[in-house]
Amino acid sequence: MTVVKIGSIAVLVSLLTGCSSWMEEHERAMDRARAHQWNEMMDKHHNEPGATGPKWQIPNAKSQSYLTYLEQLTQQNIDGLMQASDGLNCPLDDVTSSFVMHQMTPEAIARVRQSTADLVQTEQRGQSITVLSGDCAQGKLNGPVSAVYTDNSYSRTEFFSGETQITGRIDGHFKDGVLHGEARVITIDRSNFNGSWRELRYFNIGVYDNGKPVGDHVNVAGNDDGRSVTVTQHLEQNRALINSWMNGRPNTRYHTLNGQIDGWMEFASAVLKDSSSCYRAGKQLPVTAYCHQIAPSLAQLKRVEAPADYARVESLGEVATAPVSRTPDANTTAASSASAESVTGGTWNVPAVGFYSWLKPPSNATLASANAASYMPKLTTMLAGDVAAQLTPGSQQECLLDADTKSYILFQLTADEHAAQRAAQRKHNFDYDDGAADIIVSQGQCTDGTIQGRFVAHYTHPHRFSTGAYQQISDMYGRVEGQFIDGRLHGELKRIWLQQAKSDSMAATDVGASLVQFNNGQRVQDELQLLAIPNSRSTRVIKTNYRSDGREKLEIWLNGKRQISSVMRNGLNDGFIKYHDPALNNLEQCYRDGVVQQSNSYCQQVGF
Repeated sequence: MTVVKIGSIAVLVSLLTGCSSWMEEHERAMDRARAHQWNEMMDKHHNEPGATGPKWQIPNAKSQSYLTYLEQLTQQNIDGLMQASDGLNCPLDDVTSSFVMHQMTPEAIARVRQSTADLVQTEQRGQSITVLSGDCAQGKLNGPVSAVYTDNSYSRTEFFSGETQITGRIDGHFKDGVLHGEARVITIDRSNFNGSWRELRYFNIGVYDNGKPVGDHVNVAGNDDGRSVTVTQHLEQNRALINSWMNGRPNTRYHTLNGQIDGWMEFASAVLKDSSSCYRAGKQLPVTAYCHQIAPSLAQLKRVEAPADYARVESLGEVATAPVSRTPDANTTAASSASAESVTGGTWNVPAVGFYSWLKPPSNATLASANAASYMPKLTTMLAGDVAAQLTPGSQQECLLDADTKSYILFQLTADEHAAQRAAQRKHNFDYDDGAADIIVSQGQCTDGTIQGRFVAHYTHPHRFSTGAYQQISDMYGRVEGQFIDGRLHGELKRIWLQQAKSDSMAATDVGASLVQFNNGQRVQDELQLLAIPNSRSTRVIKTNYRSDGREKLEIWLNGKRQISSVMRNGLNDGFIKYHDPALNNLEQCYRDGVVQQSNSYCQQVGF
């Protein structure tokens, strides 16, 4: 095994993505030293509801697929990947070493050191690189490479001092000693500041073009106490647009120039949303004229896209314990590119979604449903798997369906029932437009516009909902599996769907699955729905109990906590609605046909 000594500063690299452990400690120390009131504001910033809308969402299918992959990786035991087994006899030059450890040039590292010299002094205490596999010649790496490295240092600031021990692994593609293609980096950062040890883990993936980052880069960082997500979109003129989320909540949004904040720093939280700060070359400015001046030009910058034929890390498609890099040939490049962006089947493309292993529904006892023990494991498995594959139509048959059969597949109502529900909702300024649907019946017997017996159907249609200034605009993708008898749903019905938010929607994308029993076209017993909201890493569960008088009792949980209980009829509140929130004094209101009542007499007759 050959160990290569190099002179860089790994502890500073993560500054460029806003997740350096020493910088976080420095900011905390500054907070404590300057003002207790600021600490209180920051506490609210991380706990109050945040902003919504397109600019606070995961920007596109590529970054979402990267995030899904990294989230799976964080659930695995990676300790074996970080071991420096016997390596190659491979001394590396300074540039190649810098790209292995920091994914940037030595000059860029020097700029980072210079920009932080007034905050921290760092003393290097040993570094090493072990190349596990790759083409190594004349100090440079080429082709697919796997390597592990270590970087020990000691840092001092005005407020703290301590040791940092970094262990990292890179799996990616190199050309002439610089990254060229996709690269994945895992870093374990153990830091001891003022006598207290803690460990943070960082997972990064993105594409490079001759040493320059291009396209979308995604970083997941944290430990059991909290987690941050950063998505970096690389733009023209050496700029980037960065969004961050803390513990599933939108956090910050800002531009960088050559890796330093340059422009507005926006905050998502309700506490700080009106406190945007203006930066130039990494320094906060006392006046904001500069940011007002450059904002229009920043909005016009185009993304720097990754080359269509870039070399990929093979383990992206499925999380592996020992990833292997590969360079695609001409016959596989197009197929690999398509699989990362979307799954194609039937007559439409399905965005790349799925593998939601982080869901945290309430316990079966909390749900208090006879169906919970049977349904919840099935729903959890459905969303933890490849949702895009489940939503992709398979073989199709010529199957002209009548209005009721279509409506059952899309809305689990007859056509007349669905029309009556929408008409009642429009009277109360709830405007729904479900759009024309495409339906593919991949399994089942079609006869005279209906389906007989067991069936599997896939569908897609545009969806729009608005009330007042609020609007939700999305594309729906779904899969329905069940049974028709005499033109009506009967027996267990299993559904999975994606509601993909459009850029001008005020709601986030969600992915859901549900199970319910039908008897002669009517839902009976409890229906359970499990929903993943990827942008905020939130879990929503909806339990619906169908009553014989046509009303439905709904109970909704968010991240294991009960939010709302309500009684509805024909798509409108019709009975009590209770908000299980001490901040609202557990508010309870009475509705009749969607209209709030001045007394509770009607709701008391309806019952809960």
